[in-house]
Amino acid sequence: MIALYRLALGMLPAAVRQQYGEQMSSVFADLVRDVRRRRGRYAACRVIAAELGALVLFAWRERRGQKPPPRIDERCFLWQLDDEGDRPMFASFLQPKNHGVTDMDNLLADIRRAARVLSVSPGLVLVSVLSLGLGLGANLTIFSFLRAAFFYQPEVREPEQVVGVEPGNSNQYSYLNFRELQESDIFESVAGFRRVQLNVRVGEEAERVSGLSVTADFFAALGIPAAIGRRFDGAEAASERQPRVAVLSHGFWQQRFGGSAATIGQSVTINGEPFDIIGVLPEGYRAITPRADPAIYVPISALVVPTIDDRSNGNALDVLGRLRSGTTREQAQAAVTVLGQQLARAYPDDNKGMDRPATILPLRIREFGGWQVPVLISAVLSALVGLVLMSACANVAGLLLARIAHRQREMAVRVALGAGRRRLMQMLLVESFGLALLGVIAGGALFLVLARMLQTVDLPAFLGSVTLQLDVDATVLAFALALTFVTWILCGL
Repeated sequence: MIALYRLALGMLPAAVRQQYGEQMSSVFADLVRDVRRRRGRYAACRVIAAELGALVLFAWRERRGQKPPPRIDERCFLWQLDDEGDRPMFASFLQPKNHGVTDMDNLLADIRRAARVLSVSPGLVLVSVLSLGLGLGANLTIFSFLRAAFFYQPEVREPEQVVGVEPGNSNQYSYLNFRELQESDIFESVAGFRRVQLNVRVGEEAERVSGLSVTADFFAALGIPAAIGRRFDGAEAASERQPRVAVLSHGFWQQRFGGSAATIGQSVTINGEPFDIIGVLPEGYRAITPRADPAIYVPISALVVPTIDDRSNGNALDVLGRLRSGTTREQAQAAVTVLGQQLARAYPDDNKGMDRPATILPLRIREFGGWQVPVLISAVLSALVGLVLMSACANVAGLLLARIAHRQREMAVRVALGAGRRRLMQMLLVESFGLALLGVIAGGALFLVLARMLQTVDLPAFLGSVTLQLDVDATVLAFALALTFVTWILCGL
């Protein structure tokens, strides 16, 4: 057969035959011997027939001046076995510098080759994808959790101007003290709210739901619109009038009333009193309370807060203030501190400690009293899941390294045929990128499952509970892409 191949070389132009003939014959002989030893005579005959046909095509294109296919001396033929050693794979490698092959051609060839290599190593792929999927899924879930718990941005107008206000005694404001703050004109506007549990009856069905008892100007002060109907305002929702109006969250409206527009104007019984539904908040509205999602908003009054006329903190409110234009947080803090001192002197029994410095915090971290708690918990959780991902990457890198040890002959042949270090590294990085991409897909699926299983997470007592933000938005996608890159580098290098 070797003699037949040498005879067929006579079809090539003399210059090509003299330059490459011996090398092509040598590669052909090595190829036939290797195939015969690994697969037997029948496989060797198939390779001989294929190579003779390729030689005829090569000679015909060479003589016509067309771009010829690669010569046999430009290709490396390897038999690679999978983990069980019973399924061989035939692969070829083309030198990048010949026949006008571009870097993009090489990249596409490496992608196709990586797909073939991974397809014959299902054990390696399965273990790698499971390991990376677990690490990446945990990281995506914790990232979503941290965003919801500690980096939650309520939906208000000009949130950078809204601050949390706490008096010097580290308590909240009673309703009567809130009125004093409101009348002081320190802020452009102020809003108070209190979490309450409401007994709601619609028709014959009764249930207990979470609600928010808010001051009359709550929606106007924070710039919160109504998607359907309207919001209540200061005139109709003044506490002394004991207003009986309610605004529903979009989720509760869908769940309890089926999303019917006829809900507006209906009457429901709240804590034994009739209330008229006047509006529904927009879908996807991010409540001012990150660790609770109120179903119903009602004006604060004695109907929902019986101790409203008590100046002590038995009816304490969370308070938000909108800074006036040109006023800094430090200036507002000084003014609120002065007001607290005045209230402490005027009502010493009810306002003990209010003469101490007040606290003014950005809206984003108001719930935690500063950055210390969010940063500490975020750092600890991120470090833990980061170690899980690094461990998974180390395991996959070890598997790839062990696999490369069995491919030394392949690498040696590639180097002998002219492949440089950069070319070999690109080939291996493409393989590791394939594993990283599959791992991210598996991790994303795990994240979606975990997020739906753990929509509401119970935190320590001082933190309450948090609803995870499940939307796959641009931030989550960017984080997933960053994890893909990190995983790719850690596994490939």
